[in-house]
Amino acid sequence: HARRHQHHAGRSAAARVDELHRPGHRPRLRLRSDPEADIDEALPTSGSLGPRTDKTNLLLKSIVAEIAYSRRDSVSPRDFSADPTGVADATSAVAAVITAMNADGVAGRFDNGTWRVTSALPTITRPIIVGDGSGEIFVDYNATGGAAILDARVAIGEVYTVTAVAVATLDVNSTYTEDSTVAKLTLSLGGGQSMPATGAVGKLTATNTLAWNDNGTDQVGQHVEILAVSGSDVYVPWSLVDTYSTSMQLVMLGTTPVSIGGFRMRGNWANVVSQDQRYQFIRVLGAIAPRYADLRFRDGSEAALLQCGCYLPSSRNIRAMRMRNAVLSESPAITGYGVVDAGCWMPVHHDLGGHDCRHVYTTVSQPPTADRLTWGRTFRPLVIGGQAAGCSAAAYDTHSDALGAEFHGLRAVGDYLGEASGGIGFQIRGSRGRIIN
Repeated sequence: HARRHQHHAGRSAAARVDELHRPGHRPRLRLRSDPEADIDEALPTSGSLGPRTDKTNLLLKSIVAEIAYSRRDSVSPRDFSADPTGVADATSAVAAVITAMNADGVAGRFDNGTWRVTSALPTITRPIIVGDGSGEIFVDYNATGGAAILDARVAIGEVYTVTAVAVATLDVNSTYTEDSTVAKLTLSLGGGQSMPATGAVGKLTATNTLAWNDNGTDQVGQHVEILAVSGSDVYVPWSLVDTYSTSMQLVMLGTTPVSIGGFRMRGNWANVVSQDQRYQFIRVLGAIAPRYADLRFRDGSEAALLQCGCYLPSSRNIRAMRMRNAVLSESPAITGYGVVDAGCWMPVHHDLGGHDCRHVYTTVSQPPTADRLTWGRTFRPLVIGGQAAGCSAAAYDTHSDALGAEFHGLRAVGDYLGEASGGIGFQIRGSRGRIIN
């Protein structure tokens, strides 16, 4: 601290402000440009309380710097003068938070207030949202057509044309031997493209029909990790489950981190029902290892959290409550799901619960019109611990796109109402699934 103090003392406030805004610099101060001025205004250097010592100066300046640093690392609707009571429209402030997240790389924070949103928000490209659970986003508009209130879309990498898929053998030194059976993808490079790097993650997609699925027109997709590169071939360390031969592409996932947690989302229930609203509270597309924690959703529509084409996602302590579900005999069909995995690779959900949904958890497969990253099965979804009640169908469920699903230590209680009122607590469709309690 003493060295930092001496370093700052010899420079002007303007020079320090310039440093704070230098590209790549993590600013330590954002409340004001000059922490000494903050301290001197708050506590004079002399007076009836006596002079401050150098040690006190350093301590106070360090405290101000840390407060400023923590505020710089996150932004809140309060920073844009939003009404925290949920009465006035806070849409512009919430949008400003998202803009700051995307442009500055700061975290969004929705603590200590109810933030009323009345129209569509910008797409989130750097989805880091933190909180202590004290804040809520109140959705008060007719977000129809399968829209997402918080729509997180990580920028993808290169998209390669795949000309051939074959079974090959490879050892750890990239020598062709019988040591390990892998899949080999032959790529056709476009203008300016280079081969993907070892360790990169992509999704192989094709327009072949996905077998064992509710909708036979769905397309295939499987995440792959690049094990080795040789010439125009890449090798991936696991076998392909489905057939890949028609209109094949390898879409490389982006590396932007995704971490969302610590707040609540709520819809306007009367309008959700009367207007047949159809939306997801949160949708995340194409992320590597996204993380979700301590989220609460209620009074919504189609889904609370929809993950599309994500690789190794995980969640902890999520609740979905009273999600509108009107399906089968009703029009329009509204799914009313809690957490949904669509075309994901090995998602893990801990302590997932809720009530009055259709399914608190399920998987779905996407049609050809959806983004290619969402195509195909969800592989080895795992739900560990949780309790659900009052669901209109199986509380914990997979559709027939799921491969190797497992439910561990779950409990389903309460009245099962609605069209599918058979009292089913758990249902695994697909293949190789199991339930362990």
